[in-house]
Amino acid sequence: MGINLDGLNAEWTEITKYNKLRNRLVHLPTNTIENGDNNKELIRTLQSIDNLVVLNKGDYLEFEITDKELLMRSCNTISKFLHDVYLEKA
Repeated sequence: MGINLDGLNAEWTEITKYNKLRNRLVHLPTNTIENGDNNKELIRTLQSIDNLVVLNKGDYLEFEITDKELLMRSCNTISKFLHDVYLEKA
């Protein structure tokens, strides 16, 4: 489409993190993750999201959204990304 997204890498990185959290909640509606090698990437991603606490419970981990700020930040990041894409094309 001829849109240069290089200036939006930070936003895109955040959006992909939120997407992994969203997918986890939608497809496996629980706040636990098996603690194992097959989930290391997901665990690292979730641990890197602000206002999301990941607690090690031994065989599994629990995650919890601690503040509405996570939802506000994700909405703002997505809005900024879409706005900047629109302005880049215009």
